[in-house]
This record gives sequence, structure tokens and C-alpha cells, in this order.
Amino acid sequence: AVIPALLPFFVLTKLLAAQLRPHRASPLLDRIASACFGVDGSCILPFFISLIGGYPVGVSTTVSMYTHGRLSKTQAERLLRFCNNSGPAFFVGLIGSVVLSDVRMGLFLYGVHCLCAVLTGILFAESSVPRYAVYRRDEVPTRGVAAAFQDAVQGSCAALLQICGLVTLCSVLVALCRAVGLFRLFSYIPFIPQAEIQALFCGTIELTNGILSLSGTEHQVILCAFLMGWGGLCVHLQAASLWQPVGLHPRHYFTAKLTHGLLSALLTAALTQGSFPAAAVMGAVALICLLSALRRARRYRASASVGRRRKTA
Repeated sequence: AVIPALLPFFVLTKLLAAQLRPHRASPLLDRIASACFGVDGSCILPFFISLIGGYPVGVSTTVSMYTHGRLSKTQAERLLRFCNNSGPAFFVGLIGSVVLSDVRMGLFLYGVHCLCAVLTGILFAESSVPRYAVYRRDEVPTRGVAAAFQDAVQGSCAALLQICGLVTLCSVLVALCRAVGLFRLFSYIPFIPQAEIQALFCGTIELTNGILSLSGTEHQVILCAFLMGWGGLCVHLQAASLWQPVGLHPRHYFTAKLTHGLLSALLTAALTQGSFPAAAVMGAVALICLLSALRRARRYRASASVGRRRKTA
């Protein structure tokens, strides 16, 4: 199931990164990206692709654009904190159709997932766009579309082999924990249903097993939102297997993904159950994000006006 779901996106994003020419994004896109995420407008493409292609297509796109000199190292590392997201196919095909038996609820959770990804990017954004950008030199000369397509297929198959190995390893680890009776220890935890604790444990390691285990539980919608925002250890290992070989080291990545999961759970609880504490926390988070974005927007306008004065002088 992993190979046909990811291979087309991997090939297309690698081919796109190889054929793109370095250029400045529009001033409007630069202002929006700087105010929201502390990056320039060229980083919007990997983030958008991450919300369409799912795990870990956004990371693959970021790494491909960095290796081809389309993103600087600082921009790529900042982008990796919030561009590893799930796509609509998982929410509709698995969560909506199988787990919740309601496709509309799957689409609702996908909207929550996208919104909280944006909030996470704003919360973990740096104060401003880096003044100096260091780009990786393109090691491969520009090639034709046919040769670039062949390289994209070869590189995608190599990445998918490693990803499939990680999925199998984490699935076996969950099965071993269940076989040795580790899950029986969860029965000693009071006030929380054992089935939900088991599902959270499984989802923390491997996302799909955890999501499927939530079927029929009392708080399945909220827990699905949390697990989809967090992603699972297997997803994070897949992402690390893509960025580590090229020397990228995103700071606060795991904290950002945990924040994404918590925000998704809180927003889902506020909208589906009318939880006042969850709504109050989400309101405070939204206010913080708005103030942070406005502050970065003012800094961007100030730096742009200084640059124009220097050019005039």
C-alpha cells in the first residue's frame, strides 16, 4: 500500500525540483511567508505539497529543492518543522471510510490538520527571514526531462525501499509488544479506557496501526486528530532518513510535531464537543499567532524600506 501511494508523488516532486530554475517569488508571497513562517516565498511550494501528498512527501520535496539549490540550508531546516503533514487521501480513505464511517468527518479532520499545521509553523517561526542565505551547489548539471525523469524514479525507489523497511520494522515492534503482554500493563492505569491507551501507544510508534485501533472507542475523533498531527515514530524516522544524508538538522522538529498533535486535539474537542477549556486555549494560541505574524510583518516592511532607501542612495 505504501509504494503506489507515495511513488508518484516522490517522482513528480523530484522531477519538479530538478527542472525548476532559481528565481525570486513574488513580493506578496514573500511578505506572507515571512510574516507567517519566517521564510521566503519559495518555501510555500513544499508546504503546499505536504498537505496534498501526505507523509513524507513534504520532506522529500524540501530535501530535493535544497539539494538542487532552490532552498538555502536555513530555509530548509525551518521548513522541515511544519511541512511533514498528512494528505486528504489518508483522512478520507482510512479515517473517514473505515474508522469513523463518515467521510465528512474525515474531511473535517483534514481541515483541522491543515489549520493546525499553519498554526504550528507560525508558533515555531524564527523572528525574521535570515539575512544571509547559503545555498547548496548543484552537483549535477542541468539535464533533459528524460534523464531527469530516470534519476527521479531511481532516487524515489531507493527512498521507498528504506521507508518500507521502517514501516515493517515499526509494525513488527508493535506486534511484539502485543505478543509479550506489554499491553496488559495498561489495565492498571485508572480513569482512561485501556483500548484508547493501547491505540495511543501503537499510534505513537506506527500511525496506521494506532488509527485502526481507535475504531469504536469513545474519543476516537479527538485521538485521531492528535495522532495525525503527531505522525508517529515511524513517520519521523522516514523523514530523518531523507534529510540526514544531505546534512540537514531541523531544530525543535519533535516539539513542533507534538504541538501539532496537541493543537489538533484541542481544536477538535472545541468544535465537536463544545469544550470551553479547549476553546479558550485555542483562542489564546490564535491570538499569539496573530501578534507574532503582525510583528514579523512590520519587521519585513521595515527591512524592505531600508533596502529601497539604500538602492535610491
